[in-house]
Amino acid sequence: MALISKKEGTKTIVAERTSVREVLSTLTGIAIFDMKIDADAPTKVIMKDVQRDPVSREVIHLTVMEITDEDVVKVNIPVVVEGTPKAVTKRAATLMVPMNEVSIQAKVKDLPESVLVDVSKMKQNDKIVVSDLRAYEGVTFLNSPNTVLAATKQLRGMVDFVDEEDAPAEEAVAE
Repeated sequence: MALISKKEGTKTIVAERTSVREVLSTLTGIAIFDMKIDADAPTKVIMKDVQRDPVSREVIHLTVMEITDEDVVKVNIPVVVEGTPKAVTKRAATLMVPMNEVSIQAKVKDLPESVLVDVSKMKQNDKIVVSDLRAYEGVTFLNSPNTVLAATKQLRGMVDFVDEEDAPAEEAVAE
């Protein structure tokens, strides 16, 4: 295992395979965790690289970098899709989610666990792009503002789906 330290540069350290396996199995989202080195107090680190055996998938080498809450880092965070568009529930369209993570830059203390994308209000042949995301304090999105995170596509042979709630009310004809 390699540790990139601010004070000492890069140094090789040895970790028990079971400890590494345990840490990796509990991680979700961004790989930030505390690591105890020697008898020192735990050090907060972020995982930079993991190399696995191509056959057994066992971890061969792990690279982590020492960080503090004030450090600015570039990481990929998961995109979580919430809701279902009405056109999809009515089987007039299909939902496509081409990106499962986005790249961001932020201080460690400001990193969100994930980015929430609410697709419930999407119409047929609609899309949500990075520029549509709500602003997170201190977070800069590094993907192009036009990067598609979710889209609905009209199914072949289906007519345009019009939601009754969104359709204009017909005016009564006076006799």
